[in-house]
Amino acid sequence: MRHLRLQHRRRGPRRFAAALALSLCAAPVALVATPVAPATAAEGSDCLQTDDSPDPVSGTNTPYERLDIPEAHEELSRLGIAAGGGVDVVVVDSGMKVGALTQLRPDGYEGGTEVVTPHASVVAGIVNGPDQPADGADPAVPIGFAPAARVHSVWVYEAPATGEDASEEVQYPSASVLAEGLQAVAAQLRSGQLSARTVVVVPFVVARTGALRSALDAVIGAGGLVVATGGDRPAESAGSVLGDFAVSEGTLPPPADARGLAWPAAHPEVLAVGVDPVPWGAEANGSFLPNSDIDIAAPAGDGVSRGLDGRACWLEAPSSDWAAAEVGGVAALVWSRFPTADASAIRQRLLRTADGNVTTNSPFTGQGVVQPVAALERRAGAWTEDAGASSTEAAQRAPAPRKPADVLAETRSEAVWWGLVCGGLLVVALTLRPVLARRRR
Repeated sequence: MRHLRLQHRRRGPRRFAAALALSLCAAPVALVATPVAPATAAEGSDCLQTDDSPDPVSGTNTPYERLDIPEAHEELSRLGIAAGGGVDVVVVDSGMKVGALTQLRPDGYEGGTEVVTPHASVVAGIVNGPDQPADGADPAVPIGFAPAARVHSVWVYEAPATGEDASEEVQYPSASVLAEGLQAVAAQLRSGQLSARTVVVVPFVVARTGALRSALDAVIGAGGLVVATGGDRPAESAGSVLGDFAVSEGTLPPPADARGLAWPAAHPEVLAVGVDPVPWGAEANGSFLPNSDIDIAAPAGDGVSRGLDGRACWLEAPSSDWAAAEVGGVAALVWSRFPTADASAIRQRLLRTADGNVTTNSPFTGQGVVQPVAALERRAGAWTEDAGASSTEAAQRAPAPRKPADVLAETRSEAVWWGLVCGGLLVVALTLRPVLARRRR
């Protein structure tokens, strides 16, 4: 019995020391193991509806966050530069009700006098739309990539072509009216009505014509940077130049590459934009259009913009139209950072800082996903071309992207230190066990 009592007494100090060590380590270990809650995807009224009273948006503007636009704004603010300040962005599309400094309809436009399609408003909202402010239960949501950019509208069609409801009384997208609109932009560039830093966004596709090629040459020759959508896979019934690429049940696989078909994106000096398909997984195979003319990509889908009446709205479905708007906004940010650069230099900067690391361009993402922060921070000497010099040479492969921010670095560091502390306490406990046992005899 005495032996058992001594054994029981000897276990006491051991249990006490172990309990002390575990009590000191329990809280930090629990903190380290707690995962960070994922961001909430945006929700709200669909931007493509013409409802004048949409529901407020809640959640995260996913493309805005994925492209680190807050960090890009911080970098510009640190330098005393307004995000997109001094840059004109011309949206050549379906016209806008609100938000444009100027709106022009070329002579070939034969549509109605009321803007009825929200497409141009959505594109412009991505470029410089004001943020949704916090209002009661409605949260603040960031929207515009380049909020200080000046947006202009060129109204070249009334409604998108659908094939089934075509009407002679409606102005649909056409190469002829687009060419006239672009010639008007070129004239404004030459006259100084638009600044030497002008981004021209064309978020729809048409077939090639000689007049369209000449108009694009005129805009580029006058100093404009043209950013165009690489195109989306259309619905089977859509009356689109890309109709052969529609995917539907029971049909043969569509052609593998839309190279040369989607204009203005097929022009060699236009910055053609595709959608980053990574977040969409298997759905990307039948949703995104492979097009070797694509130069660069951006995430599109679950974004936030401004609708027909200028109110905040949600863009659930991805589209290269929205990706082109994002790249147009990023171009405005970069041009505000490098005001002496020309359009070719800005184009090269965006391409050479994209995140592509493969030896050949991807037919979905070109040279990779645009990286706004890298485009703002990379020194001109990082490549042979000076940031303010003109260059017509083909863009080189982009260098490896910046290492992503390690959001768990601090947590891991704390875990290591607490592990050392806990280990030390256990060693001390085991060392003290014989001493405490002798004192109790």
